[in-house]
Amino acid sequence: MWLTVITVVALTILVVWELITEEPVINLRLLKNIPFTSGSILGLLFGITLFGSTFILPLFLQQLQGYSVLDSGVLQLPRMLIILVVTPIAGRLYNYIDSRLLVSIGVALMMWGYLDMAGFNLETSFMRMMPGFLLTGAGMAFMFGPMSAIVMRTVPLMQLTSASSLFTLFRRIGGNLGYAFVASQVVHRTVFHRARLVDHVTPYDATTSQALDGLTGRLAAGGLPPGLAEDSAIKLLDGTVHRHATMMAYNDVFWLMGMLFILTIPCLIFMSKGSGGAAQARKQAAGKR
Repeated sequence: MWLTVITVVALTILVVWELITEEPVINLRLLKNIPFTSGSILGLLFGITLFGSTFILPLFLQQLQGYSVLDSGVLQLPRMLIILVVTPIAGRLYNYIDSRLLVSIGVALMMWGYLDMAGFNLETSFMRMMPGFLLTGAGMAFMFGPMSAIVMRTVPLMQLTSASSLFTLFRRIGGNLGYAFVASQVVHRTVFHRARLVDHVTPYDATTSQALDGLTGRLAAGGLPPGLAEDSAIKLLDGTVHRHATMMAYNDVFWLMGMLFILTIPCLIFMSKGSGGAAQARKQAAGKR
């Protein structure tokens, strides 16, 4: 609580100081520009999901799916490769259509991808994971480039450096929030789901009794003494419950990251509209004629 108080006081002093000084390190006056502010908030939300998913996916693949560190990296490679494929396409389309439409396509693809990931389970195969990975990767490509261009073109040229640093700051803050958000939510939701599951894992539940009897029998057949076999069966059942609870927690986090994009709708409305540079150049040339 004391750290929170110190943070709030320090942040307040920082904001006041940056607003009253003539040459601020962080030019907060740029936030008076509504399209720029909307784009920066959109960048913050983008950072939460981008860095949050980058943090959580390796944990999911290694802890619950059993992949090695190398294999989990290879499995995520298509998500990065699709960005290389789609980014030139998004850049080309930026010159011809309303840039807000491109960002909206990116938002829709990322939302669709994260909601698809919310359906993963402990037996999910790589091919089942592929659509979610590709959708989120393509969404990043459609969203990031056009979003940066939209935000920067609303700022006077003399303030472009300050605007770029402030926009990057928003995205990095979003990344830090993303790390903290997913880490805390996985722990919190695991505890929640485990408590719900444990309610049904009791000696009075027929399915639980059958599972314990079956596990105890197999362990005893493997050479364990009866007492040790029963204790080991309980530990195995406890581990199974914990893995399922953790999987459900990951599902919740993916779902929350997908639903977070609903907050981008007001930002898209207030962002500047219009097509990209090539289309604008043609319009200006036609007007001069």
